[in-house]
Amino acid sequence: MQSQVPEKDIILWEGFCPTHIRLREEDVVAAKKIHPYAEFLAHPECNPEVLDMADSICSTGGMLKYVKKASKKKFIIGTECGMLYGLKKENPDKLFLMPTSHLICANMKLTTLGWVLHSLEKEVYEVKVPKEIADKARKSLKRMLELSSKEK
Repeated sequence: MQSQVPEKDIILWEGFCPTHIRLREEDVVAAKKIHPYAEFLAHPECNPEVLDMADSICSTGGMLKYVKKASKKKFIIGTECGMLYGLKKENPDKLFLMPTSHLICANMKLTTLGWVLHSLEKEVYEVKVPKEIADKARKSLKRMLELSSKEK
C-alpha cells in the first residue's frame, strides 16, 4: 500500500488476493474480544479496514521477525493459515491464533511434497523458462529478498 511506502509512487493493479480478502473486520473484532491482549499482525494484502486494526502490518517474513523480537506471547495472525507452522516452530513459547478458519489458499496447497518427490523420481513436469524472463525474475527475487532482510 502507498501508505506503507510514502517515498515511492506505487501504481496498484485493481486486483486482490483471494485468500486475504476473506479476512473481515468482524473476524478481527471477534478474535480481539476473545483475546484482548493478543497483538494483531496483518498481511499488507488484507483490506484497508483490516489493516487499520493491525498492531503491525508485515509480510510473512516480516511476521517471523516481528514475533521473534516481540515480548508479547500471544498473536492473532492475519494471513494464510500455513504461516502458523513456521511461527510455532521458531517460537514454541508463544501462542498463535487465526481470526477465521477461512484463510486457506487453495493455490498454495496444490503442490505437495508427494508431488515434488514424484516429479523428481520420474523426472517429469520440468518447467522451462526463457533466459530473458528468468533473468528478470531472478533480479526481482533478489531485490525482494534484500528488502525483506531490512524489515523490522
